[in-house]
Amino acid sequence: METSFTTNRSLRLLYVANILGAGIPGAMTVFTPGLAQTYLFMHEQDPMVMSILGCFWLSVSLFSILGLRNPLAFSAVFLLQALYKSIWLVGFGIPAALSGNLAAIYLSSFFALEVLLFVLFTPYRYLLNEPRKTPRSATA
Repeated sequence: METSFTTNRSLRLLYVANILGAGIPGAMTVFTPGLAQTYLFMHEQDPMVMSILGCFWLSVSLFSILGLRNPLAFSAVFLLQALYKSIWLVGFGIPAALSGNLAAIYLSSFFALEVLLFVLFTPYRYLLNEPRKTPRSATA
């Protein structure tokens, strides 16, 4: 599928944002959980939950690094993020923000902007309609 230079550049900008926005907190949470507890999380968190979240963020960042090389092939990471952030917004972020929680107001605003960007720039035609080629060994 042919994509325009503008589409590839837009996807690459989203990938760079993912690398920084998910990679830094992910690496901090995985490799220096004490610092992550102090600077990323407002209250004491269960170390197991923090490790799972950190690994998820780091995985998003690693997929985004791969996406810089081939923007379309790894663009499903944007759908994943749009879905999990939308679910978080509806289930937790917006209710907490409406109750006056300042941190929830900031994070919900940031997540809403990200969801909007992911929804606008995800190459749906490629992800949903492009036929996939299967390796010969898989069809034998």
